[in-house]
Amino acid sequence: PDPKIDYKIVVEIGQTMEDSSVVFEPFDHVARLYNLHIYSGVPRQQLMVAVVVYAKSTPAFLTDEVYKKKYGINNPNTGIIAALNNAGIKLVVCGQSLEKQHIPPAGMNPAVHIAVSRFTAVSTYQMKGYAFFKY
Repeated sequence: PDPKIDYKIVVEIGQTMEDSSVVFEPFDHVARLYNLHIYSGVPRQQLMVAVVVYAKSTPAFLTDEVYKKKYGINNPNTGIIAALNNAGIKLVVCGQSLEKQHIPPAGMNPAVHIAVSRFTAVSTYQMKGYAFFKY
């Protein structure tokens, strides 16, 4: 990476959570993407990352309370969601996916922003110059 340029990256995640008892693998990849840029010398203020989650990935953003009702355990993603949020990574969930899965907006982790749709979120980031990554 070139530490002299600004990095803008939007990551779209829509895969099914295979194992609800462990950290959702795409979140680990987003953390690695971020950390590799930082460790390579890109200043934090020059690294802008957004994660847009939709479809069967949306339960990864549930609050512990709602996750426990659905899977019987606290959300194993709560810690990494906090770490991503603290690093300045924007966390976005597709509002249409929430509606289709009958998940109330209040069931989302408070660090997560609800977009109208993944389509509008991703297209808006792309129009702002974000490179598109798909997981």
